[in-house]
Amino acid sequence: MNIYEHCILSVKKFGGEISWYQPIHSFIDSSKYYFPDFRHRILLHNTYGVSLCVDKFGEFLPNGVLVRDVGFEHCKEDLSGKCPTLLDWYNSLKDSNISFEDFKDKLFNSDFGNSLGLKNCNINNNVQTFLKTISFKDIWCYKVNKQDLHWLKSEERYKLFPVNDTVNS
Repeated sequence: MNIYEHCILSVKKFGGEISWYQPIHSFIDSSKYYFPDFRHRILLHNTYGVSLCVDKFGEFLPNGVLVRDVGFEHCKEDLSGKCPTLLDWYNSLKDSNISFEDFKDKLFNSDFGNSLGLKNCNINNNVQTFLKTISFKDIWCYKVNKQDLHWLKSEERYKLFPVNDTVNS
């Protein structure tokens, strides 16, 4: 899904204005700039990414909705109803021969971690190099939530932008 589609779903689920949700969804999907295929989701589509949203945007939106809830919903919309932990992502790797600590280090002690403002990151450690080497065994890593996608496609008022249901979004 794209940011606009996530915003529309947030308005449906929580009320309010699209503009309230856009910064949150833009942040979670900002990892697309580092790796423009579905594997970008491993970086911020998780409980750690949701906690970074709360740190960045505060606890609440103007309508009292928790930023955390918006972040969880974003992950669930993109990952077949799941908001994984980093350990869930690690456990979903096919043929991984690295430790969980090395896995986290490769993701966040990197140019990507530096862009998030994380301390002591090695900007010479390129997260793209690591992401190119991984593949997943679990279906939730690849598939969007079909119920949300079906609702978006059925809503005439949102036909201005076509709904994209490809894996690479």
